[in-house]
Order: sequence, then structure tokens, then C-alpha cells
Amino acid sequence: MTPPPDPAPRSRQKLSLPALLLLGGLVLLGVVAVIYAVLHVGGPGSEHMGFHGWFALALGAGVSIALSVGLFAVTFHSSRSGHDTRADGT
Repeated sequence: MTPPPDPAPRSRQKLSLPALLLLGGLVLLGVVAVIYAVLHVGGPGSEHMGFHGWFALALGAGVSIALSVGLFAVTFHSSRSGHDTRADGT
């Protein structure tokens, strides 16, 4: 069975005003969170993380990113190869 043809390409759509406001608000929230973290986390009176803590943080972040990339790759491959189509072809 051959996979169905690709749908017609979509024209580029502009974001509506509410979508732009939401996106701008989320970006602003992210910037404020990063600034707060830089200024207040690890300041005077806080404990400093040793080598093992940094190693565990880097290892956990690396494994999480690798897992998410792998799962996205499997999802895209499954979709493109036709494994996600229904058995009866509809």
C-alpha cells in the first residue's frame, strides 16, 4: 500500500493579535525568570554546588535532551513511514 500524497502546501499565515500578545507575554515571562535566576540564585549566603552536583546536573540535562530528541525522531519517522495510518486505510 502506498502512503497518501502530501497535502497541498499551506500559505504562510500571519499571527492574530491575541496570539502575538500571548507570545510576547510568554517571552517576557521567560526573560524575567532568567534575570531573577541570575540575580538571586547563588547569591550571598547560599550553598555552592560541588563537582558532583554539577556533574549530576549536566548528566541529567544531557540524558533528558537526548531522550526527547530520540522520542521526537521516532514520532516523525513513524508518521512519515505510514505506521500511524489506520489498518483499514481510511
